[in-house]
Amino acid sequence: MKFSISETDLKQFADCLYTFFKEGIVEVRIKNGGWEVRALDSARVAFFRFFLPSTFFSLYEYDSEKDYENININVESFAKFIKRVKGTINIQIDLQTNKMEISAEKTKMRRVTSLYSSPNYPYHDENYNLTEAMEIELDPDELATAIKDMRAILKVDYVEMRCKENQLSIIGHDRLEDTVEALIECEVTNLLDEEAVSSYDISYLLTMLTPAKNFDVMNIQFGKDSPISFNYKDESGDLVIMYVLAPKIEEQYTEEEEETFDE
Repeated sequence: MKFSISETDLKQFADCLYTFFKEGIVEVRIKNGGWEVRALDSARVAFFRFFLPSTFFSLYEYDSEKDYENININVESFAKFIKRVKGTINIQIDLQTNKMEISAEKTKMRRVTSLYSSPNYPYHDENYNLTEAMEIELDPDELATAIKDMRAILKVDYVEMRCKENQLSIIGHDRLEDTVEALIECEVTNLLDEEAVSSYDISYLLTMLTPAKNFDVMNIQFGKDSPISFNYKDESGDLVIMYVLAPKIEEQYTEEEEETFDE
């Protein structure tokens, strides 16, 4: 299998993987339509999906007779190499030798790496459709800035989100239950009968907002004490990145108390 893609698009893919999975081995599904990662985090309270459509590639040769092939890559090693190369990036994957070769047109470096046999973060088939949820469209960079400012001002531990009509209220809480609030104008496309209000761990939210600088609009879905979904779409409207986070029910996420996606 052979692929060529711009450094900008592949770096966004690598950055998102590194932000979410750090030093893990992640399973990537490759098929005719593109590359896809779908996985739960190690605490099993957050779901991540990244889709890199085949239309983003200048060369896309998927020559397998199967509907898809799964490869396991070392996220840290992959992201560090992609960060340092420039120009169109060429990738060749040989499933017989279990090797992946990566090179770039403007950088005189070539990396050949083994594909791992077992991932820490396997491909997760389950879908998370939030049926009882309000849908909101807003500027993701504005939301990211507000939440970052909250943590800088008050050392916020978790964030309570409320939405009525066309305004999103974000209330940051610290350990002493002191609060700071930000209001963001938004467009609501699915208004619920009851007020949508849920709380979420701020560290997870900041991770979910990492791609914000690359997108003009983001779709958010959440309801009353429900998971929250952050959806980033490309210019054609196709879903590229999706995060889903379980609500914060207790004081902290712990093995005994957390609400996970296994329940």
